[in-house]
Amino acid sequence: MENIMHSNKSNLNEWICEKRKQIKDGAKYVKRYYGLNCDMLVKVTDLSHDEWLDARKLGITGTDLGGLTGVSKYSTPIKVYLDKTGELPTVEDNEVMYWGRVMEDVIAKEFQARNCNLKVQKVNVILKHKEYPWALGNIDRLITNEKCEKGILEIKTVSEYIKTSWEGEEVPPQYMLQLQWYMFVTGAKFGYFAALIGGNKYVQKYVERDEELIEILLNLAKDFWENNVTKRIAPLVDGSDASTELLKTLYPNSEEGTQINLPDEALELIKIRKELTSQKKEFDIQISECENKLKDLLKENEVGICGDRKVTWKTYSRISIDSKKLKSEKPELFKKYSKTSSYRKFDIK
Repeated sequence: MENIMHSNKSNLNEWICEKRKQIKDGAKYVKRYYGLNCDMLVKVTDLSHDEWLDARKLGITGTDLGGLTGVSKYSTPIKVYLDKTGELPTVEDNEVMYWGRVMEDVIAKEFQARNCNLKVQKVNVILKHKEYPWALGNIDRLITNEKCEKGILEIKTVSEYIKTSWEGEEVPPQYMLQLQWYMFVTGAKFGYFAALIGGNKYVQKYVERDEELIEILLNLAKDFWENNVTKRIAPLVDGSDASTELLKTLYPNSEEGTQINLPDEALELIKIRKELTSQKKEFDIQISECENKLKDLLKENEVGICGDRKVTWKTYSRISIDSKKLKSEKPELFKKYSKTSSYRKFDIK
């Protein structure tokens, strides 16, 4: 199926109608089966993974908010824009994504077992807000409490390396924005996180609806959808690691011998970069001075304590291959175990 963001309107409507399974009034369907005061986009039970990804391009989902607000290390406004306009290369399914899907049912069952007073229900549709049809919610589970109030359950399978982000009352900010967005889309009053950390530690967190935060997210998403996506005006790239990785993905290789004339704004960027690079060198020297003075205070000691801070200067050893010697003495072996990789080097002269 072609990317539905690039289909004409009649084809898009036909596609949505087909995937809704002849459900004419989505709001009534959602109210009847899930008790929610929102609408639906499509049913997901018969969608392929690619079709599911296409459907999510028709609006802003909870996972987009981390990129739009800048709290995500892996996404930016320009990345979200390219995804919605169908210009972002498809991300290949990987083991992390696979096991996240596999463990979703397991974690949901564990949450139900630990919260017998709550009813946990799977939602087989992509939900959308009644007033803002581009505001989408693809929720993990729906919760109903003893008062028949509706809540959202977000299920996460996370690495041991980010366990500190879940300590105490803490929740990674991009996940909190995601849950608040889904409460906005569905009208839910509360939510829970159920997370499996490092494959062996279960945590759950209760979250109340935050109207002030929701209003901020709505204004941000509305501006982005109406003034960037709809008008096809790309937001600017920034200096984040996510933008750097995105550019590597979009333009992995240069075409040999090609040359273009850059616009006048490039001269200003070059000037700013030169000034910042000069400042960076000065700061690097100052940082090195501080580190060297600390090393001189440590002398041959590994650890130094100062108040509640610990300074370490430890000796490590590692084994490395002398590639130059190997190439000279064992050229066939060097060739057998060598591999060629490519990268693009950025420079200004």
